[in-house]
Amino acid sequence: MKILIIGPSGSGKTTFAKKLTQKTKFPYFDLDNVYWNNDGDKKFIFKRTPEERVNLIHRITQHSDWIVDGIYTKDWATPVYEQADHILFIHTNLWLRDYRILKRFLKRLFGIEKNEPNGSIRALIALLCFNHRIEKDYRQKIDTKIKECGKTYMIIR
Repeated sequence: MKILIIGPSGSGKTTFAKKLTQKTKFPYFDLDNVYWNNDGDKKFIFKRTPEERVNLIHRITQHSDWIVDGIYTKDWATPVYEQADHILFIHTNLWLRDYRILKRFLKRLFGIEKNEPNGSIRALIALLCFNHRIEKDYRQKIDTKIKECGKTYMIIR
């Protein structure tokens, strides 16, 4: 079974995906690790090349079962949408997402949580702005991508 979990930052998609992975034992993949080159010490700074993304997506989709989470709609992510048996869109309240983003930022800033991305205030503000834009613009992009792939999805609130 192939499951794609999508949703804005702070929606709970990664937490849900990891819990589902524990129950199913399916391999888990985060599209952030496809888009960003997170192999070194610095996370979320260097983007992978389009060719690298396509190759990584190809490797992911070769698995018979998988759980993928992310919010990407560019062409390189299309095979994940096309091959998903189930697409779940986690949509939580905007202000709850903002709270979670800020909480995660502070945990990473003070070393409480590992996998620290670019911990700058600028990065936090950019993520919060993106979180607000997603309410209008990005949801339509997701709907379009899913329809183009001939799929439907379930909204989880």
